[in-house]
Amino acid sequence: MKKLRYCLLLNFVLLAIWLVASKTNKEKRLLELPMQVTEDVPEEMLQEVKAAFELFPAEVTEAFIEHGWTLVLLTEQREDFEQVGLDSSVTGAINYAEKVLTVSGSPKYDGGVKRLTVHEISHFVDWLLSWESVSEEFALVYCLCREHKEFPYDTSTKEELFADTLSAYILEPEHLYNLYPELYEYFRLLFVKKGWKHETN
Repeated sequence: MKKLRYCLLLNFVLLAIWLVASKTNKEKRLLELPMQVTEDVPEEMLQEVKAAFELFPAEVTEAFIEHGWTLVLLTEQREDFEQVGLDSSVTGAINYAEKVLTVSGSPKYDGGVKRLTVHEISHFVDWLLSWESVSEEFALVYCLCREHKEFPYDTSTKEELFADTLSAYILEPEHLYNLYPELYEYFRLLFVKKGWKHETN
């Protein structure tokens, strides 16, 4: 009995150490993100952007750093950037040539910054996976989705559909599963194939 208690206690201690180390490593990765932040960017906006990165597998953040990408945060309104949903107060852009991901605007602190950032990171993931959005597997999903007249995701291009639906998988997996289980399964298998795990929203 004492041996069992000792084993349980040891396992508990090891689990606690692992959890602390895991949290410390995640915070360290986020601190290492190459960022350019204008002086007027509020703390709430910065926290939402960090929260968006935390939702993705650690390998995505590490690749963002290793491939020399930069995150730029601004508060100016940019009409030439894309918005996600109806919130035009927050816009974003990704520049693949210069390896820059930008989030700008006057944020409404209702998760708009977080949602927009997740969408832009999803574009980065597409780039990281050598344009998964134009793969044969995703083309089948794309064709299937185009058949729905009332489809809640952007089908203007395969790249936008990939970013929109990956965002849904990250932010609202249950909703995506209930609406389009084939899309949910596509991303689940993609993450399994890459050995990626992510935290649910």
